[in-house]
Amino acid sequence: MSYKHKKNFKNFKTYEQAVLMCSRNQLDDDEKEYVRALIKQYDMDWSAFLGAVLFNRVGGVVYRNIQEIGGFPRRVTSNLRASFESIKERTILHQKEIKKIDEEFEKQNIRFSFLKGSVLNTMYYEQGERMSNDTDLLVDVNDLKVCSDVLEKLGYTQGTVENNEIIPATKKEKIFARLNTYEIVPFVKKIDSKVFPYHEVDINFRLGNDDTTEFAQKMLAKSIRIENGKTSVRTLDMENFFVFLCIHHYREATMIYKIISGDDLTLYKYLDIHMFIKKTDIDWNKVVELSKKMGTDIAVYHTLYHTEIIYPGTVEDSVFDMFGFENIDFVNQYKGRDNTEEIYEWENNIYERFFNVNRRVEALKNIEKESDRFKEIQKQLRK
Repeated sequence: MSYKHKKNFKNFKTYEQAVLMCSRNQLDDDEKEYVRALIKQYDMDWSAFLGAVLFNRVGGVVYRNIQEIGGFPRRVTSNLRASFESIKERTILHQKEIKKIDEEFEKQNIRFSFLKGSVLNTMYYEQGERMSNDTDLLVDVNDLKVCSDVLEKLGYTQGTVENNEIIPATKKEKIFARLNTYEIVPFVKKIDSKVFPYHEVDINFRLGNDDTTEFAQKMLAKSIRIENGKTSVRTLDMENFFVFLCIHHYREATMIYKIISGDDLTLYKYLDIHMFIKKTDIDWNKVVELSKKMGTDIAVYHTLYHTEIIYPGTVEDSVFDMFGFENIDFVNQYKGRDNTEEIYEWENNIYERFFNVNRRVEALKNIEKESDRFKEIQKQLRK
């Protein structure tokens, strides 16, 4: 095992190391032996291992890897096998919905690109390895009306799912989302399946609250169609797709609402970065140049930095050097709320925080007022 962060990697607990090792893209013989040694240690906590794998939504890749490693308890493998088969069935249904939307949007000449899981699940993971709860698209702001019309024609409704029912969004909610965020209210459709009861489609028209749609439109102008031999999907070119993915992960890792819900450091997000890098030939010069031009170099660096800690050997030192940062204190900071200048320092390091959802308590004690403010906004919108 020859990772440059090998020493720091061991700051994780035994079961945490096992989760991280087993969720890698591929393991060589030395890495498999390392895992075999881990799972034999006296402090190996199997309930914590299984819980962390399922909670972090990396069960599919872990199941694939542990079959090659061997030595895992039957109760672990059987649970992961059941999860894998369920995710596989769900993924097949999800891909069918993606195909319908893709074809209809093309027919209507909508300027769009699929993002994140809809592309990763279709092109970079095998069926059953990754679960997606929704579908993300980037759409030109000028095409939002026809986009909405197409989705409604396909059976989707703008709203949310509550108590197993679709609650249509109010006019106030639609206006608020359009004016104050980078996406419109999601579209939801009921699917006749126990493993995939509802499909949510999230439409982004900007990269973030600080984007005037300029960069989003430039990205869409370079959209491409990619295929893997079985199917195809329209998305951004490789470097734009990757930068957007990093921006999204950074936003969630540093946003107070994601932190207090425990969704800021979910492992599958960093597995996506690790998997994409390992399965593609990225032009790092283009990635760094693009992120600097967009003013998102901190976001990209932050995401790569934490991916390298969690999956050592993913990002070369030379890549980090290309950004030219003299101070990287931002890797241990988070924001009071989205689009704010309020910055807070984490008290615990990433090794202590990553698998510990109680990190939200540390964040909440600084800015509990933000949670109250958010709840009040939601109450007003529901009136």
